[in-house]
Amino acid sequence: MGARVIAVSDVEGGIRNDDGLDIDALVELTGGGDSVVAWEDGHRISNDELLTLDVDVLVPAALGGVIDR
Repeated sequence: MGARVIAVSDVEGGIRNDDGLDIDALVELTGGGDSVVAWEDGHRISNDELLTLDVDVLVPAALGGVIDR
């Protein structure tokens, strides 16, 4: 049993790829100071769009107060 991460975001916005994101490559990209929106293997989405995706698990792991309803 496995899982796919299909979307991530940071303060600048988000990216989505329904086939799954390469998390190791994203960690390398963002570890160098780039935003996830610099990632080219996905579609850019807003942070609000990310929160409304039809997913099995959503991990809101950033600032407090993002989800208020």
